Amino acid sequence: MLAYYFPPVKVVGAQRLLYFYREARAYTEAIEVITADNHASLRHDPSLQPEGVRLHLARTRDLRTRFVRKQGGATSLPAARKQSALMSALLRLRQSIPFVFLWGDGGPRYVYHAYRQACGLVRSQGITHVFSSYRPWSDHLTAWLLKRRFPDLVWIADFRDLPVDPRRRDVFFPALQNWVTARLLRSAQVVQTVSEGLAEVFSRQIGRPVQVLRHGLPGPPPTHASVAMGPSFTISYTGALYPGLQQPGLLLSSLRRLINEGEINPLHLQFIYVGKDAELWERHLFQHDLRHLGHSLPECTLEEAQRLQGQSQLNLLLSWSAAGYTGILTTKVYDYLAAGRPILALVDGPPDPELSKLIESSGGGRVFSTAEPEARAAMEAWLLQGYRAWAWSGAWPWQASPSFLQAYTWKEQARVAWETYKL
Repeated sequence: MLAYYFPPVKVVGAQRLLYFYREARAYTEAIEVITADNHASLRHDPSLQPEGVRLHLARTRDLRTRFVRKQGGATSLPAARKQSALMSALLRLRQSIPFVFLWGDGGPRYVYHAYRQACGLVRSQGITHVFSSYRPWSDHLTAWLLKRRFPDLVWIADFRDLPVDPRRRDVFFPALQNWVTARLLRSAQVVQTVSEGLAEVFSRQIGRPVQVLRHGLPGPPPTHASVAMGPSFTISYTGALYPGLQQPGLLLSSLRRLINEGEINPLHLQFIYVGKDAELWERHLFQHDLRHLGHSLPECTLEEAQRLQGQSQLNLLLSWSAAGYTGILTTKVYDYLAAGRPILALVDGPPDPELSKLIESSGGGRVFSTAEPEARAAMEAWLLQGYRAWAWSGAWPWQASPSFLQAYTWKEQARVAWETYKL
């Protein structure tokens, strides 16, 4: 596995790679992981390495590393800072081919040293498969070089995001990105992404079949109804916010109306936000005169976020879609399902059938689209049902379907994937 980010590094994509690694060990004799040496926790405290993982550190010195050190350890910018015209242009340039190969995470030094280490492991360990995941591009570039050196390797090219996203518009020269990506992936036996919707879009972009390896549940499906007792009806959101893509206005304006009409007591309501974008979240609350009900917390560990999700009356999910573009299934969706509490998902755009199937068919919660005229009335009725249950008993009991969610565990995702990788 080529993984510039790998635990204990606190990046969402690193968690995906770790969960996949743990399940994939059942199908192969050994897995070697090459990662960057610029993560201080790995260099200074090897005991923090995940159990059973054989890590090989590749040297690197890239722009992100220097930026992180300058920012005192912060791995990414708050969304509010990314909104400036200059910063937005610089980020788009850094993520665009060919500049991403020079300035992106890892950079040429990481690619060179990771490639050298990988060649040695292929020769000495009899490696048969190489797994690389985007982002960053540097892992895919290393895998491409490795495949050219050892043509018999099976290369699995994993994409957690699309290199050219139809709505995010976070690269320059999108046609060039797609052309270079398609040529780079010609030698990959398997190209995969995290949902059927993204696979369909990606397949059109690069002109070849794309398979699906979903994120899995971080733990077994909840088998019993969950009850979160508390003095407030808490609505929680954990993680990053993406300006222009996620729109909580449908929920916030409905809550403001229900408060004004006396349906909800504002003294009972509390919004909890955890992450780096508290400033942006508070702007949303302020627009609907709800800021006094908000409580923001700084970034925390994955375990602390999951504990908060399990203690909330409602977990808020904000997603987006467009015509011919659905399937935005982030890791947060599966964290929320594993928490066992009701999920309210708001899709900015047309309905997303894949997201609705996952959340509503599993009994995990409800999904509403901003493009549906009847969404507001249906959402308000569901919210009031939950609020009244909590006001009566101090809790909103909830139960999803363990049998339905079994197919979305990491164990099952890895089993299906490995049948493909055997080729």
